[in-house]
Amino acid sequence: MDEATATSRQLASLAGRIVLLAAELDRREGWRDDGATSIATWLTERCSVSPATARAWAHVGTRLSNLPALAAGLSEGAVSFDQVRAVVDVARPDNEAAL
Repeated sequence: MDEATATSRQLASLAGRIVLLAAELDRREGWRDDGATSIATWLTERCSVSPATARAWAHVGTRLSNLPALAAGLSEGAVSFDQVRAVVDVARPDNEAAL
């Protein structure tokens, strides 16, 4: 049980890393270098995820750019990607810690 819990935290931490990387690649439009039409299409192709997952990663990453507490919580594995995704659209810098 402890190993499953620790692995889950590691998975959340990696999710935080990929969404923040996706946000930075999108900000720089780095996906254009590979001929992609968006960060979501680039993620789908290069990371072998579904279009829905790619869109979710891109969306959450973009929103986390202005939400440092949620970004840190996800990157540290304290909260899961699913938890962050559930609140990212209503979160603001002044309420994110409470969420």
